[in-house]
Amino acid sequence: MQLIPNNNALTGVLTHNKVHVWQACLDVTTSQIEYFTKILAPDERIRANKYLFTKDRQYFIAARGILRSLLAQYLNILPGKIIFNYGPTGKPKVAMPSTSLQFNLSHSGSTALYAMSWDMTLGIDIEISKKGFSLESMASIVFSTQEQLKLKTYPATQRMTVFLRGWTRKEAFIKAIGEGLSFPLKRIEVPFEKDIKDTQINVKHDTGSESHARLYCLESFSGHAAALVINGVPASVTLKLMHVP
Repeated sequence: MQLIPNNNALTGVLTHNKVHVWQACLDVTTSQIEYFTKILAPDERIRANKYLFTKDRQYFIAARGILRSLLAQYLNILPGKIIFNYGPTGKPKVAMPSTSLQFNLSHSGSTALYAMSWDMTLGIDIEISKKGFSLESMASIVFSTQEQLKLKTYPATQRMTVFLRGWTRKEAFIKAIGEGLSFPLKRIEVPFEKDIKDTQINVKHDTGSESHARLYCLESFSGHAAALVINGVPASVTLKLMHVP
C-alpha cells in the first residue's frame, strides 16, 4: 500500500524556503490500520496501545502511519525504515536516514495536518471546537491581559472560534521553537484576525535574545482553527490535500 497525494511527483518538488502543508483524513479502513500498524516502530505501537478508546487508538496509528508514508516519499526510503528521535519536549525528528528535512504534525478529531520543509524548523497545530470548559477561565491562562480584552470585543457567539484561533497560533509557535506547554504562553502575543499570512512574532526570552518566528493562518484550508509557524525567514507555503487509497 502506498500513500497517494494529489501530486504524485514529490521528489525534488520541495525546495529551500518552501513549506508543504498536507491535510489528511484519519478515518481509514481496517486494512489500512493493519498496514500502518506494521510500519510503526515498537515505541509507537506501545503508545497506540495506551489509548483507551478504539477510535483514538486508530487515529493515532493512522496519523503516524501517514506521516511515515509521506516522509518516505520525500526521503526515498521505505516507511518502516525511518527512525525518529525526540527532543526534550517530545518533538519528533528524523534520526535515520540522515537528513535536513524538517517536519511537524498535528491532528484533531479525524483531520491531520503535516508540515514539511528543508532546514527550517516548523510548528503546526489544529483544533476543532471544544466543549465542557470555561472559555473565560481558559483565556485567563492562555492569553495576556491585552489579548483577553481583545477577545471580549468579539460577539459572544464568535469567541470560541477566536479563542481556538489564538490557541493554535500559540501552540504552533511553541512547537516550532521546540518548547512544551511549560513555556509561558502569555509572553506570546498573537493576532486574532482570520486571514494572517507571513506575520512575524517576536518573543523575549530570559536570556535577552529574541526569537523570530513567522505565522501563517491555515484556517480556510483545514476547515478548523489551524496555524503554521516557521522559525526563520519568510517562506512560500503550498497547501495540499491527500488521500489514502
